[in-house]
Amino acid sequence: MMKLLLLSLFTLSLQAFADGKALDITVNLTPAGSFQVQADKVKGKVQKSGDVYMAKKLWVKARDLETGIELRDDHMRKRIEADKHKNIIVSDVKAKGGKGIGKITIKGITKKIGFIYKVSGSKMLAKFKLNLSDFKVKDLKYLGVGAKDEVLVSAEVAVK
Repeated sequence: MMKLLLLSLFTLSLQAFADGKALDITVNLTPAGSFQVQADKVKGKVQKSGDVYMAKKLWVKARDLETGIELRDDHMRKRIEADKHKNIIVSDVKAKGGKGIGKITIKGITKKIGFIYKVSGSKMLAKFKLNLSDFKVKDLKYLGVGAKDEVLVSAEVAVK
C-alpha cells in the first residue's frame, strides 16, 4: 500500500511538471483528500561544479502560488503573509550524489532543509517535506476540513 501511495505521489508530481509547473506542493487534508499548490517558475539557478550542485538563492513569489480555487488561494496567501513576505526563498543550497541541504525562508522564518534530487539535462528536480507549523502557518481549517501540517514540495530548477 505504501509503495502504491509513493508511486501515486511521484506520478502526480511528474504530471505537474508535464503541465509546465516548476513548483508543486502536495497538501493533504483531514479528514480526507488533498490539493496542489503550484507556481509556474522558480527563479534563480543551480550552478554545477564538478559533481557538486550549489545555489546561493532560489525563490518564488508568494503571490504566484495558486491552488486553482480563488478562495483557497486567498486563505493561503493570508496565512503565509504574502503581502508582507513577498518571496519564499531557498538559500545556501549544496547537493551531491542525489542528496542536498539548504535553508528555506517562509514568513521571515528560516529553517534548514534536506532534500533528494535528480538531474535530467539542464533541470534539477528536488523533493523535500516541510512542516507548516515550523513557519507559524496557523488556522489551517475551514468548514471542518483541515490541512495536515506536513507538506511535500517538488521543485524543478534550471542548472547552469
